[in-house]
Amino acid sequence: MQWSGRFLEELDIVLLDDYDRICFSFNCGLKGRASCLFTDGTRHEYEVHEGVGSMQYGPGRRGIYRQQGTLDNLTVFMRPDLFATWIADVDTELAQLPAGAAFCRHIAAEKCRRRHGR
Repeated sequence: MQWSGRFLEELDIVLLDDYDRICFSFNCGLKGRASCLFTDGTRHEYEVHEGVGSMQYGPGRRGIYRQQGTLDNLTVFMRPDLFATWIADVDTELAQLPAGAAFCRHIAAEKCRRRHGR
């Protein structure tokens, strides 16, 4: 899924993760500011950064996405069982992702390419 948001004024969008999928998201073209505040009891707020991706899985997670300015985003969703099968031999910590909730890991694209030799 590709998404572009352009908001002159700060806008809050209510979030509810009701899609039982792992979300791989990559942000680019950020001109302004954006953040995501999870209100599911943990009160974690994450700043959205240019050129940074995240992996998230949090069925039932609620929150608020806040943005002012421009942001382009590319997101891919994957079934948890398929992800666990693919990643099991590579990274046992990530293979456990579908067993938990409210997990968020931010990875800079440059670091990811170095880590995997690309």
